[in-house]
Amino acid sequence: MKKIFICLLLFSIAGYGQNEDLINVKLEMPLTYANIAKNAAKKWPGDFEMQKYTIDNQCKAFNEYLKLSKNHSVPDDVYLQCAMLAWDKWCDSDWVKCLKENKEFGLDTVDACWNADWEMVVYTIKNQIEAYNSLK
Repeated sequence: MKKIFICLLLFSIAGYGQNEDLINVKLEMPLTYANIAKNAAKKWPGDFEMQKYTIDNQCKAFNEYLKLSKNHSVPDDVYLQCAMLAWDKWCDSDWVKCLKENKEFGLDTVDACWNADWEMVVYTIKNQIEAYNSLK
């Protein structure tokens, strides 16, 4: 019992200061997380508080993007149009070149190669969906 308590205590301390979204992206999508962290460091050199803030918000938005892509209130072809518009506006990358340079191919590689501002991608997709639904 004492060992279990110590293990739980250590796990809770290890995750202190990291939100669930960040941990999820870090573990499940390490390339995407590395890209988010790199962009935060580039945007806020030397300002670790703002880097953490940016990483937390981008990870939260990325998880929201994943959920939204699986559960949206519009036909799939409409969702794809909304997503493509958002990617076009908020992704700063030659993603085809990025995909060719990566040895492994998978969802994490694709999402990392978008080099997206995930907060703005989600914002744009939600607004496009809302506008589409209001036109019905």
